[in-house]
Amino acid sequence: MTHRLLFGPAHLCWILGIALASAWLASLCRQNRIPQRALRTVLACLLVGCEIERYIQDGVRWPQGLPIQLCSVTAWVAVAACITLAPLAAEYVYFVGISGAGMAVITPDMGAQWPPRFFLTHGVLIATGCVLTFGRLVPLRRGAAWRAYGLFFVNTVLMGVFDWTFKTNYWYLRGKPGSITLYNWMGPWPVYILSAGLLAVLLFTLLWAAWRLSMEQPAIPKAQAPLFNPQHF
Repeated sequence: MTHRLLFGPAHLCWILGIALASAWLASLCRQNRIPQRALRTVLACLLVGCEIERYIQDGVRWPQGLPIQLCSVTAWVAVAACITLAPLAAEYVYFVGISGAGMAVITPDMGAQWPPRFFLTHGVLIATGCVLTFGRLVPLRRGAAWRAYGLFFVNTVLMGVFDWTFKTNYWYLRGKPGSITLYNWMGPWPVYILSAGLLAVLLFTLLWAAWRLSMEQPAIPKAQAPLFNPQHF
């Protein structure tokens, strides 16, 4: 288990390592210095492996122990994006995946364990979002941030209905975690939910600005074909 010291040496090493690895892989992909299809396959396999390992270690129980936390859901969207290069899936992974996994890595739950798989799982999700977009595999379309936010909002509403119906607390929509997290500085329930929504708007805006800035770099060869194209069937 990683020593739980917020912004301690181990925590900072994980943050720096994930950031550098994501930037490096995206750069190699953008410069066409790595087989793009192979990289997508590896990322998809890592995402699937991390999720399966989570199911084995944590188990799956109805209704409290289902794999429907934000990053778990986004991980499967990322797998689909790697396989199909679908623009909407890639946009969701870039905005929601990087924002959610990034916040989880930077401000992890101080009351939970920090095993290496926690950082690996979120790190692979962040790397996938960076490779798909900054690697120029799936260029973002106009209005991508708002489409991703709209999907995120719909998913949040659906999860809220599930929580209310089955008295669960996925996505912390019915109450804050029992330990110290970023939610502690976002106000009481339900104010912190609105605060989280506004924070998402800010993060999505910054991610869109980062994408626009990256587009000022020289053009890169077109991405390879999808691993699976539904139009072929």
